[in-house]
Amino acid sequence: NESLVDIPQAKHDYYEMENILPELGFRDVDANILNPSYDDIVELRQSIFNKFKDKNTPLEIIFYYSGHALTYNNVNYIIPVNARIDFQDDFELKANLISLDSIRNTFQQISSLENIIFILDSCRTNLKGDFAMTKNIEKEKSEGNIFPTNFLLKDISQGLSSQSPMKNELIVYSTSPGSVSVADKKDYNSMFTKHLINWIYTNPNKDIETILKNVRNSVTIETNNKQIPWTSSTLTKPFFFPRKNPVRYNVNVY
Repeated sequence: NESLVDIPQAKHDYYEMENILPELGFRDVDANILNPSYDDIVELRQSIFNKFKDKNTPLEIIFYYSGHALTYNNVNYIIPVNARIDFQDDFELKANLISLDSIRNTFQQISSLENIIFILDSCRTNLKGDFAMTKNIEKEKSEGNIFPTNFLLKDISQGLSSQSPMKNELIVYSTSPGSVSVADKKDYNSMFTKHLINWIYTNPNKDIETILKNVRNSVTIETNNKQIPWTSSTLTKPFFFPRKNPVRYNVNVY
């Protein structure tokens, strides 16, 4: 998307997680999409629901997203690769972006759902010229980044907002509410996903909430408190990543 700052790490994050989840025993059900369009995300959401809605076997879902996202009116939105960003009003915004709530609500309708984990590695600087961060109309006009109206300037918040989890749901944010992640184009993976991968592989017997505490500590230390991963949870029992024996267990790849 030409209106968005490129995130080279997002592609690497995608490939890493695409390899990791099957190693951990999770079936991908054709659910891995690089650079998804609006229709791709809608079709994925519906296909997962259709595949599992009538199943009786307990189901656990990991929804991992690395890329651009934003908050509008306290609702978090994923930005598809083909989204238009020159919104004139909230109708156009909702016609171009996918709300995380729409995905959450759909999956919650699966009766056999036991646990669902949302991992959102987003909240980098979203728009050219630090648009989402500066909200400086004159500066953006001079740099050619301003939209036809100041709709976004008035109503979009920096970073993602913390959402109340639904039943048996864990929402993981790469950074704290209203904040942006630390990013360096020289890095291979994002700061958050780098440490997430490391802690999954080096601690195969730990539950996810223990792993995430370690990830939070590692990211916080490395960024000197500039990035603090955040979680919201209603899980009622431990969730473990291992489903079989990944070849990289106990190998510190970073």
